[in-house]
Amino acid sequence: MKRNLLSTAALLSVMLSAGDLRAAAPDAKALIEQAETARKEAASLGYEWRDTAALIKKAQDALAAGQEAEASKLAQDALLEGQQSVAQAHSMQKSWQTLIPKL
Repeated sequence: MKRNLLSTAALLSVMLSAGDLRAAAPDAKALIEQAETARKEAASLGYEWRDTAALIKKAQDALAAGQEAEASKLAQDALLEGQQSVAQAHSMQKSWQTLIPKL
C-alpha cells in the first residue's frame, strides 16, 4: 500500500511537471489556415460540407475584430468539419458499392 502511494505520488509529480512542457495550442491564424487546407482537400474530393467556408469566414472576421478566442473556436469548428468531410470522402470511396441496390 505504501509502495503504491509512493508510486502514485511520483507519477503525479512527473505528470504535473510535464504540463509545462506541452506545446502551446495553435493560434487562431494557424487554425484558420489548417481549416482552409482541410476545406480545400474536401472540395477537391467532392465532399466539402455546406458550413465550413462560412465558419472560416466568421473566424477571419472575428480575428480581424481582435476576438482571438472566438476566432479560435470558430476555426476549430471549421477544421473539425473539414477533417470530417475528408474522412467521409475516403469512407465513401471505399464503400460506395454497398449503396447500390442488388437486383
